[in-house]
This record gives sequence, C-alpha cells and structure tokens, in this order.
Amino acid sequence: MDCDKSPLMHKHHIIPRYMGGTDDVQNLVEVSITQHSMFHYCNYQLWNNIEDYVAWRGLSHQVSGAEFLIEKFKIFGKIGSDKLQEKLKNNPQLREEIKQKQIESWNKNREKHIEKTRLHQPKAVEASIKPEARKRQKQKLKEINHQQGKKNSQYGTVWIFNLDLKENKKISKNEKILEGWNVGRINDFDSHIKKLKKREFNKLNSKVQLENKIEYYEEMYELYLTQGFSYIRDELNYDRTRESLVMQFKKYVKSYIPYQKTKCCKGK
Repeated sequence: MDCDKSPLMHKHHIIPRYMGGTDDVQNLVEVSITQHSMFHYCNYQLWNNIEDYVAWRGLSHQVSGAEFLIEKFKIFGKIGSDKLQEKLKNNPQLREEIKQKQIESWNKNREKHIEKTRLHQPKAVEASIKPEARKRQKQKLKEINHQQGKKNSQYGTVWIFNLDLKENKKISKNEKILEGWNVGRINDFDSHIKKLKKREFNKLNSKVQLENKIEYYEEMYELYLTQGFSYIRDELNYDRTRESLVMQFKKYVKSYIPYQKTKCCKGK
C-alpha cells in the first residue's frame, strides 16, 4: 500500500470511538484512504460493528458519497441528522444528491414503508389525542409562540361537514353556513353515521319504555284509588313499599293527587 503522506491522508482512531476511544493524538494514526478502508474492514470482521461496515463501504467507494453520508449519520439518530444538515448547509449539490437517494430508497421500499405506517399509525394517533398529550402540545406551542393568534394557520376559518355528501371543507368564519352543512369535522363518516343511528334507536327505545311505564302506573293508580294498596300488594304480588309505589305515581301519573284519601289510607 502507498503510505506516502499526501493531502488525502486520513486520521484513523486506533481504539474506535464506539469502544471509548478519544480524539487524543496518542489514539490517532495517519493512514491513506486505502489503509483507512482496510482498518475498518478488519475491525468489522473482528467486532461486527455497523459503524465499521459503513465506513469500509464508503472509504472503498462501494457506495456514493451521498449514500455513505446517509448511512453514516443514520446510525447516530437525531445527533447524526443535525450534523448532516450542518455539513450540507453550504453544499447544495451534495444536498440534492442525498435528497434523490432518499427518494429512490423510499420508492424501492415503498410498500414496506406504507405497511409499517399502517401498523404504527393507530397507536401514534391514539397516543397523540390523549388529554395529557394534547395539553403538553398546546403548552409547548405557547412557549415557542407557534401557531398562536393570527399566526395560526386556521385563524379566521372553521371546518364544516355534510353528512349526505360525506364531505368536509374549511370556510371563513364570516361565511354563511349553507343548508345541510354543520360546524365541525368528521374523520370517518360511516362510523359517525352508524353511531347516530344507534343513538336514535336508543332514544326511540327509551321513549317506548317510558310510554309503557306511564301506561302501567296509570292502571296501577286506578287500582290504588279503588282497591287500596293492600290489594295491589296481595293480589298483584307487589313486593315494594307503599312509599315506593307513591313515588312512581308522582313520576309517571299526570293525574296523581298528593295526599288523596283512598282505601289505602283506611288501614288496609
């Protein structure tokens, strides 16, 4: 290997940083690009570390400079992303090349990415709409003065929906709401309509039950007036107290007269 020093000489960490190595002079050695590549290849064979693998592929030109940077900074998560943005700030050509590589990668694995999104989206949405999450989000937006007042992208607008058309749209708050439209936004019209039908059914069912109760206690009240409570208790097997029955009369019988003297009050 050509070990002559040149402007292309690299500094290699004898003890890798991921193993605790520092940037001290004692831990650095000047090597050529080829030597640098082989050092990382040997480290990869010894320790099977992804950082050595990426470094070896990049230094040996198995991938383009853009692909090398993408892989390298992907390892370091947000820190790597920040470093990458800093590196690309004054290099629009490399920035465009990386952008194209990322688009190619997305298109190549498009179905896999979409399926992954489908699996995780419900959990993410569920977590984001929890009261504590919404509270933290609003507090943070207020702290950084983002989307506040007139800066809010929704300022001066309102969402409206039409159940028949199954459509949402945004209008100005000063705009008149047309017939058939209501204020609000529906994410799932089919589910919303199903809930409305169920609510209507329960309401109708409650109304029928109420009518039945009114009819039942009106008949019972007639017997109470003519036969007395003892008849209702003994002949109809009413298992509650007189006071309980009277409370039901007050609730369901319009013609009920409080403290009316009946046979029930004659010691029966």
